[in-house]
Amino acid sequence: MSDKKQSDHLDTRAVIAAGLVIKYHSDRPPGMSTKTRLCKSASISRSAMRSTVWQIDKIVLFGADEPDWMVPILDRHFCLNRDNSLSSELSGKKLKNAKARRKYLADVRTAMLSTSFHLNTGMYLLDVDAKHRMSVGDFHIDNMGAGWAELDDAGKKVVSRNIEGYVQGRTGLKEKFGVSSSGGIHVGFSLFDEFGYSPEMMARIIIHEATHKFCKTADVKYCWDANYDHQTPQAMKNNADSLAYAAMSISAKKVLDSGSLPTHSHDT
Repeated sequence: MSDKKQSDHLDTRAVIAAGLVIKYHSDRPPGMSTKTRLCKSASISRSAMRSTVWQIDKIVLFGADEPDWMVPILDRHFCLNRDNSLSSELSGKKLKNAKARRKYLADVRTAMLSTSFHLNTGMYLLDVDAKHRMSVGDFHIDNMGAGWAELDDAGKKVVSRNIEGYVQGRTGLKEKFGVSSSGGIHVGFSLFDEFGYSPEMMARIIIHEATHKFCKTADVKYCWDANYDHQTPQAMKNNADSLAYAAMSISAKKVLDSGSLPTHSHDT
């Protein structure tokens, strides 16, 4: 298969739920179990985003105090406890530097609101289809960073099955049409069966990738990185994993991270 065809190799679309369209290769269609779990993941991601926006709105728009359970979530995923002006020390029911934290949350709200709007008005998920191709968007796998490739049975480099998801724009659109593209949301459909991912874990991936697409977030640090909670709040404000894990945590009203999310179950 040529590189040109590789970048557009997914050839089948299907509507599997209201507001959920998926795309995959006809030779490797997702089974009923995978479709069911994709639907569950989509539902969880939408619900988590709605709940998160509402909780933040109560603080930012209506002046409510930050609830006790929310303090460690923001400290964990946005490193607010690393900045004295955003300290999370509690004094009775009043949060130290609550005004500064409210201002910070107002910035976070912008990304959360945009992500929630897009996910709740329709979702289009493309299969990563790892192990069966050699390109990502317009980029050959040889030009991607470490960890993107593995060898197939024939010894050729292919997209690694460890890739959870990505958003990859296409080159040349800015020059040709005057617009840029943030690409589609790709997630690994096979993660359910190959690695035992739960719908909650996939929901986090969907939110993570949606912030890339709709908010142009960066991968400053992943939640499983050893120094994830040693960053600056300013940097983490634009970190995709911070937004995704914070949303899942705020929805659950407790801190969820790469260790605890796999065992947590959302009721939707």
